[in-house]
Amino acid sequence: MLLTGDLANAQEPAVYQDLARLYLQGCSCPVYWLPGNHDLPEWMQSQAQSLGLSPEKTFVARGVRLILLDSVEPKRQESHGWLSQAELSFLADTLRRSKEEAVVVALHHPPLCVGCDWMDALRLQNEEDFREIIFRYPAVRAVLFGHVHTEIDQSEKGIRFLATPSTAYQFKIAPEFAFDELPPGYRRLWIEATGKLRTEVVRV
Repeated sequence: MLLTGDLANAQEPAVYQDLARLYLQGCSCPVYWLPGNHDLPEWMQSQAQSLGLSPEKTFVARGVRLILLDSVEPKRQESHGWLSQAELSFLADTLRRSKEEAVVVALHHPPLCVGCDWMDALRLQNEEDFREIIFRYPAVRAVLFGHVHTEIDQSEKGIRFLATPSTAYQFKIAPEFAFDELPPGYRRLWIEATGKLRTEVVRV
């Protein structure tokens, strides 16, 4: 299971402890996570084991490598995303060393325009640096992200860019900020070691 950030709206440790107690602890599969702009990433990292979260930022599952990036703007004063030089170097180094035929990269903020002005203003601000790296490696088959509270599925240069609906409230792809009446959801993703991918969104 991968949680793509903004695990809670309130930046309070007790909220994450409740999340872990109610939903994560005792989960039958590993739980990985990305920090979002509403999260407490340093505290979450220090408490990962007690929260039931894996501290790993790259791992191989069934022959597919996953790379998890922190796109939270360093000063956390803005909602848009930013990948530090350390994160970009980690991405490039991991891709260069990877022997897998299929790689999935995940971050909280969208690294492309989704066709909605107010959402696009909050995307990854140094997206070109990120995209220049991933487009160098044909093994990258998908990029997963959150932040936009809606379903996105776009393809570019052989890479699927996929956003998953929020497990809380949904936003509309509209000229101005608006909530959507669609229910919460999650995304199921199947990817083979060869890179063949299929996915579906499940509303709950």
